[in-house]
Amino acid sequence: RTITLSQETYITEMVPKFVSNHLLNTISLPKSPCDLVGKSDPYHDLVAQYARNDYTPTKEPYLAAIASALYASCMTRPDISYNVSLLCRFSSRPSPEAWRALVKVLQYLYKTRKRGITYGGPLQLDDRLTRTKPPIDPTLHNKLMGLHIYSDASWKTESTYAGFIIMYNNAALDWGSKLLKVMLSSSEAEIGAGCIAGKRAIYVRNLLGEMLNLPSIPIPHIIDNSALPYLTENMGVSKKSEHFRRWQHFLRYLVTHNYTYMHLCRTTDMLANPLTKCCNRVEFHRFAKTVMNFQEAP
Repeated sequence: RTITLSQETYITEMVPKFVSNHLLNTISLPKSPCDLVGKSDPYHDLVAQYARNDYTPTKEPYLAAIASALYASCMTRPDISYNVSLLCRFSSRPSPEAWRALVKVLQYLYKTRKRGITYGGPLQLDDRLTRTKPPIDPTLHNKLMGLHIYSDASWKTESTYAGFIIMYNNAALDWGSKLLKVMLSSSEAEIGAGCIAGKRAIYVRNLLGEMLNLPSIPIPHIIDNSALPYLTENMGVSKKSEHFRRWQHFLRYLVTHNYTYMHLCRTTDMLANPLTKCCNRVEFHRFAKTVMNFQEAP
């Protein structure tokens, strides 16, 4: 038995309020909310432009459109979380280029409006989980009903984003994409992302515990930075971590108190990557297919 949560009616009625009908025909609709320009994230130019403030703000209804997209991304569309999170940064002074980027996100939403998040069915063990170090135990995976965490961060100047996904019963139960400020290294950014994910995982576990009889075993937490297992399993600080603030040590607390346990994966297996940066279409579609649990072809 499965259950699917969808916002098809909402998206069908919302998008035409902001996007012209001729931009909503099948031919012009994009297959992803953003496309790489070579190997660079196109949103970084928007961030640089916003910092320079050398443009005339658009008169389009940017705030209404971004708020409408934000509602969809928070409820049933984790696939646009990064895009909406970044474009929210320009709400006070949206440029024409930011508006066009937002229109592309809305076009993608309209094209994929029939998609939803599907929970249930036979419990799946994703191939990524068998390649982690240490590997995820299938027995424990079944006992937790597929509950596990992915967290990741992209370390870039003025654009370091943390993304996380909490998977449960074959689909994403919670997710987020958030700007991190003043991160001095990739390890610090990854620790920040892990702490944000860990806080949400505690809430999700407590919520599920009110309804289900989950065993008292650590939740698998999958990361792709090799420094994190050492930083979370050992007490004290080093020259590279002595500047960490108190909240950044919360991830160690979760590990040492058996709330979560770190599993290291390859960068190419990191499911949360599209929540931290713009990715190629193949990686993005695989991400969307996994977190929303649909079988649609690219």
